[in-house]
Amino acid sequence: MRFYALVLTPLAACAAFSIPVRQTYQAVDEVPVGDKGGVVALDTGETFDVSQILTQEGKRPTQLLVHKVEGTFVLVGEGFRNLYVINPKGDSAGVDFIPLSGAPNGVQQPKLRPGVASKCTVLTYNAAQGNERKLFIGADGKTSPTDCPDKKESSGS
Repeated sequence: MRFYALVLTPLAACAAFSIPVRQTYQAVDEVPVGDKGGVVALDTGETFDVSQILTQEGKRPTQLLVHKVEGTFVLVGEGFRNLYVINPKGDSAGVDFIPLSGAPNGVQQPKLRPGVASKCTVLTYNAAQGNERKLFIGADGKTSPTDCPDKKESSGS
């Protein structure tokens, strides 16, 4: 019995540690939105209910653009007036929204792409009068029109 205690004690001590995990995907999901309900499924198997977002926007685009940056989802859709930052916590998520400037009637032709440093998402969209806008969004929801909020990426990328 004493032998097992000597062997198992060091093993138990070795089992309790943590490692850094970076949950950033290099691909942007184009997620179809059904006619009813608001649950969307990503290619990674994650699902969430966007009903409240669709209600707030007053729009139901045919698809949503979703990018995961360091565990946070960034979401936008055609005609949206806001960009959404979704922070999962267990079986629910906090949702913050960022008003998109120059698009009082909603954005046209939104595109998300991963930032080069994988620390942010870059949104480009057409605002009113067809003016193209660009916005860099960090995993913490901070934004900048010119650089990744952590300053590791420039708008020239």
